[in-house]
Amino acid sequence: MDERLRHFLERFPERADIVRALHESNARFKDLIEAHHDVCEELTRMNEAERESEAGRHEELARRRASLEEELLLLTQGQQRP
Repeated sequence: MDERLRHFLERFPERADIVRALHESNARFKDLIEAHHDVCEELTRMNEAERESEAGRHEELARRRASLEEELLLLTQGQQRP
C-alpha cells in the first residue's frame, strides 16, 4: 500500500478501490491525500506533553484533518458506482 494512503484507508477502508483509483488518476485528490497524510503524521508525532502545551496547534491540526477528510470523501462519493 502507498504510505500516503495509509491514514485515509485506515479510517475509510470501504472506499479503498475508489481511493486508489482516484490517487492514480486525479492530481487534486492526490494533493489532498498527501496533505492529509502530513497532518496525520504531525498529529502522531505530538506526544502528550506537546498536546497539552500546544493545545491550539493540536486542535488546528485535528480540524484540518477533518476538513481534508470531508473534501476527500466528497470526491470519492462522486466516483462511487451505483
